[in-house]
Amino acid sequence: ARQLAIRLNTTVCVTNNGTGVQYHVSTCTADAWTGPGTDSGGNIRLANGLTVSGTNNLCFNYLGAGSATPGPCLANGTLTVTKPSGGTMNIVMATTGRLRVQ
Repeated sequence: ARQLAIRLNTTVCVTNNGTGVQYHVSTCTADAWTGPGTDSGGNIRLANGLTVSGTNNLCFNYLGAGSATPGPCLANGTLTVTKPSGGTMNIVMATTGRLRVQ
């Protein structure tokens, strides 16, 4: 999503629905972006029964930094990926747009 925002020179919003994520160009309410890695509905499905939860509407601006505009964008937050066996991994987004895995 960060690289897509930089390439398209606009905001990209990341939403999650529990089993996958979607990218939305310009606003979080725009239609889901479709491209490499997505199905025809713009869904990026997680493999092997993984699930995702946590902060919704994480946004990157045209420079790749976190963005709180336009609403309901959030400039930072955490997504938690859970394995079927119970282990978790957090993907933390800073306001700089950098991601780290914990």
